[in-house]
Amino acid sequence: MNEPEKLIPLYGGYRKLKSFQVAQLAYDVTVRFCDRYIEKRSRTHDQMTTGKAPWDGPATLRSA
Repeated sequence: MNEPEKLIPLYGGYRKLKSFQVAQLAYDVTVRFCDRYIEKRSRTHDQMTTGKAPWDGPATLRSA
């Protein structure tokens, strides 16, 4: 009898998860927005692009 496929395989194929892909897309768009409209040396730009904010989707998913 075949065992059902696990949600997250043991080898960590998180990049194939739709939630990770959507979070990565949101992060990439945020970086482009910040680079275009927010001064690069500002604290806001830093917080939104370095992954230190609590809402940093891809980094949060990787550490889970």
